[in-house]
Amino acid sequence: MSIVQKNLELFRKQPEIIKLIYLYRFISLLCTSFFYITGVTTHSVERKFFIIICITMSSIILSNLYLKNKGLQKHIILLVFIETVGNIIILIPSGGIRSPYVWNCLNTILIASVELKRYYCWVNLGIYLLVVNFLSLDFYAVTTGSSYRIFSIEPNLALSLVLVTLAMQLLARYAKDIENESRKLNAANVQLNLANQKIKRSLTYVIELYHTINLLSVQNNKTQVYELITYYAKKISQSETVMFYPISGGDIIIKSTAFNGDLKEQVMDKLSEVLDKCREYEAPIELDIGKSKYLLVFVKSSYLVYGILGIEMKHCSDSDEYRENVEQLKVLSGLSSIVLQKIELEQVNGRLLVAEEQNRIASEIHDSVLQRLFSISCRIFALSKQQEYLKAEEINENLMLIKDSIKNIMKDLWTVIYGLSWQKDGPDNFISDIQNRINEISGLNGNKIDFIVTGDVSILPVNKKKALYRIICEGIGNAIRHGKASHVKVSLNVDPSKTILNIADDGDGFDIEKIKTNENKGMGIKNMHQMAYSLNGEICLNSEVGKGTEIKIVFPNHIYKEKIV
Repeated sequence: MSIVQKNLELFRKQPEIIKLIYLYRFISLLCTSFFYITGVTTHSVERKFFIIICITMSSIILSNLYLKNKGLQKHIILLVFIETVGNIIILIPSGGIRSPYVWNCLNTILIASVELKRYYCWVNLGIYLLVVNFLSLDFYAVTTGSSYRIFSIEPNLALSLVLVTLAMQLLARYAKDIENESRKLNAANVQLNLANQKIKRSLTYVIELYHTINLLSVQNNKTQVYELITYYAKKISQSETVMFYPISGGDIIIKSTAFNGDLKEQVMDKLSEVLDKCREYEAPIELDIGKSKYLLVFVKSSYLVYGILGIEMKHCSDSDEYRENVEQLKVLSGLSSIVLQKIELEQVNGRLLVAEEQNRIASEIHDSVLQRLFSISCRIFALSKQQEYLKAEEINENLMLIKDSIKNIMKDLWTVIYGLSWQKDGPDNFISDIQNRINEISGLNGNKIDFIVTGDVSILPVNKKKALYRIICEGIGNAIRHGKASHVKVSLNVDPSKTILNIADDGDGFDIEKIKTNENKGMGIKNMHQMAYSLNGEICLNSEVGKGTEIKIVFPNHIYKEKIV
């Protein structure tokens, strides 16, 4: 790039007021040179053109120096002083105080008004007028035959320069104010553009999240949920690599635009380092895998960790994009845990409904069908004993009665079976579901969990079984997660009048009063209180710091109404 191009590029980057100053400089140079050529007749053409060339070259050089030294106040002061001296010197060969170039002093005044403090303009003008005055006395007083005067400058010229200087200062101040406002507006515009971009990203995020919720809400398979979580995490975060590792079983899911065959092994090696401490992490964590940095969040409920969701990070931790990704991961994690817990509860609910249906069928068969079959068998037995003494007509009549009874039994069986659910999974799985969940939690966390059941749980309706299942899972989860318990004992006693659930642990314990005043920390306990209330029961909570925790819930199996006297 040539010097001229560099200067032009430098000029384009300047504020508008600076551009106007330099535009004025060359327009004024053109005008003063025109009047010098046409006005002064005593000078030769060669002299005039020599002076014009010198002034033009100096203006170009000074303009370039002003641009390169913009913002350096000491350099600008020096350049203004040099140009002022040059303006004074050029008056000597161009006609003195009557020279059109006497107005060149306005260039330095304008520069000083914009780049320097206010008093520099007046100092510059005062020096200029004083020096020009004495120069006029020395060179022109005798030759013109005029009498000696202290001031040889025409008052109108001096007054004009003063007024023009004042006007320039006012205009410069106004221009600076406009420039400052323009700078503020530009900054505000930049912020608005950034905000607009954030709004667009937020709208895209909300739309994708809406689709995610719609798709996840209809899922009943955990593997499909894992796939959807990974897919939408990549779509929402715009990350090159997204992964989901299901802790409860299954292969790790990795979606990457630049998939590396070794990535899976590297991920597994690194994740194994944090799996043992997964319950300790409440906030997303950073993990270096290979040459990349990943942001990880645990998808978990209060009592079970389902998996680890991670995205590759390309932004520093103090950027807005990083904070947005953190919030996105938190939302996806919370949403995923809700959906997975919903699937789990629906599975339990389905098995409980089947068990209840099977109990209903067994009861109806016992109460009606079996009784009739017993009656038929008795009739057949009696008929076999009396057949030698009965006539053929009597035997046929008895057989017709038996046949009709069998038909009625078939109708009863059809009525009972017609109401059977399409699922036929065997006996009541309520206890086995709880035991399986306990085994899963114990296997993942390495804790000892005892589960003791006494009484007949079959008398409990489905809604109470569901509530008990959630309370037990919540209690065990709180004991392990918050209480750091190594041993948890769960006992369930069911009798015809009431049900007693007791959950005790050897954990750290806590201050009950502090928990009551902290909504966030007491959310699990609050949920258990609500579920106990829904059972028309009572909950008793005992805990001391360092002595573990015991939760006792008692609710009636039948609700008795007091007699109104």
